[in-house]
Amino acid sequence: MGPGRPPAASGDRLADPSGLASAAASTLVGYPDGAAPNRAVPGRRTSPATVDTPGSLVGRPAADDTARVTGSARVTDSAREVLDTAARGTARDPEERPHLPGAPPVIGLATGRIAMGERVIDGTQQEYAQRITEAGGAAVLLPVQPTGSLASILARVDGLLFTGGGDVDPHRYGAEPSVESGGIDPDRDGAEAFLLEEAARLGIPVLAVCRGIQILNVARGGSLVQHLPSVSPEPHLVIERRTQAVHSVRVDPDSWLCRMAGKDRLETNSLHHQAVDRLGRELTAVAWADDGTVEAVEDRKRQMVAVQWHPEQMPDRPEQMRLFAWLVARARDRRPPVGPGSRPGSVPGPHRS
Repeated sequence: MGPGRPPAASGDRLADPSGLASAAASTLVGYPDGAAPNRAVPGRRTSPATVDTPGSLVGRPAADDTARVTGSARVTDSAREVLDTAARGTARDPEERPHLPGAPPVIGLATGRIAMGERVIDGTQQEYAQRITEAGGAAVLLPVQPTGSLASILARVDGLLFTGGGDVDPHRYGAEPSVESGGIDPDRDGAEAFLLEEAARLGIPVLAVCRGIQILNVARGGSLVQHLPSVSPEPHLVIERRTQAVHSVRVDPDSWLCRMAGKDRLETNSLHHQAVDRLGRELTAVAWADDGTVEAVEDRKRQMVAVQWHPEQMPDRPEQMRLFAWLVARARDRRPPVGPGSRPGSVPGPHRS
């Protein structure tokens, strides 16, 4: 990956209908959590590619684009108005947020940006969308974009899934990048921090995976262990066994995660080299590897669950698939009734808001 480019593309199958990403050569679930070691510039902050698209984060912003998310998530007055209207529509006037009766809840998938030669592809592994549709939802990709656009999207989705990818910029938690850091995209960090803040405010349910738990923790003021091999002998980056159990995770029996999985001990894959260090505000650690690494957190005041492993890669394990069923069920419960005496659809889950 050259300077000034997003993380290199992967040979994984992308959720990319155009097929432009099919020729990529490394792996999205790789090092560090999304970039192959020979395709990232260690310790370098990756900036977006220069694409001449007015109003876009990938390229030149429009003259009135005051909500460009870079170092921090900021909300314009117009974006806040969109979000507040969405909240009012959900809580008070179902007609302001119409849905087709019986239509699946819409889950937004936060995506990364992948450099392929001179092209920049918005995408993620197709398994995320597969798991959402298998659980009864409809998946839509959410590329990095200005907060005004994200606010409009939030008014139309029922849940959010934060996917894996490159490292979170250490400057966001007051640290300098380690030599092992790579795949850093500050604009993606800012966009996802905005989505997380507004999801909490609007009551949108969230499932966060791998990089997702990391950006959630950092967005709440927490920090990360930048390279686990420097502090633990236990292997956490085992790319060649992405669909297989690598180690056990102990789960708090009083957690939502335990209730949705039905177990207080889970066998998980492990595809990361970073992890939660200092815990962020209003987050509770609920799962740990044998070496003490935090493997899951929850916001118990809101509908937010985050795990460090990749459940979407383990479709043969029902306890892993229940995480996606939980997200879709909670998203369905957010929807207003569709007729007299009707109630939002429901699948048994650990939380009602």
